[in-house]
Amino acid sequence: MLRTILLIATLPLAFWLATSAVIPMADYSPAETAQASPEPIEWRHTVDGWEPVEELQVEAPADRQPPIHPLTLLPLVVAVALSALLAFEPQETAATSQNDTDGGKPL
Repeated sequence: MLRTILLIATLPLAFWLATSAVIPMADYSPAETAQASPEPIEWRHTVDGWEPVEELQVEAPADRQPPIHPLTLLPLVVAVALSALLAFEPQETAATSQNDTDGGKPL
């Protein structure tokens, strides 16, 4: 029973950790970013004609906090569920064990 509960608790945790891992790109090297390459001028077609992007006044989008991913709360949900299962586990009393030995006759 305990092995099953531990397995059920660790599998979602393992999947959560696996999906949260950041894997670096294999072809990335810091030397590539150290070289300053001249960037071409980007142009945008506006009502007034073609204008360089640097000259346009663009409002920055409002910074919003990303919503909480459901897997972020997974460890908390698993911990609450396991603690509820363990807290409300049926307890054997002396009367129940005595009934089992007497052949099920009530006291």
